[in-house]
Amino acid sequence: MAKIHGIVYLIIGLFISIASYYIKYDKLYPFFYVGLLFITFGVAKIVIGFINKEEKKQSPLNRLNPNQFRQAPKQQYKRCPTCGNVARASDNFCARCGNRLY
Repeated sequence: MAKIHGIVYLIIGLFISIASYYIKYDKLYPFFYVGLLFITFGVAKIVIGFINKEEKKQSPLNRLNPNQFRQAPKQQYKRCPTCGNVARASDNFCARCGNRLY
């Protein structure tokens, strides 16, 4: 669903309020107040948008390099032929039984 910007609410609220006030305020006063609600909601959305934009600018995560979050390359593992223990590919000896790994 698309987000509606606060300015749209502001414009619609102004149109409804002004139109209902000048046409027949005594019969259309509920529309006048609905228009004021739209105006209030639009101003609130605009203010909250500015506050969120300032928080994003100050966030320390925005200053980090996106490449820092990449996963580390997967390490190669090998098994000891004697005991079956899993060891890193760079290990020369098994940590469990001490057998030489090839």
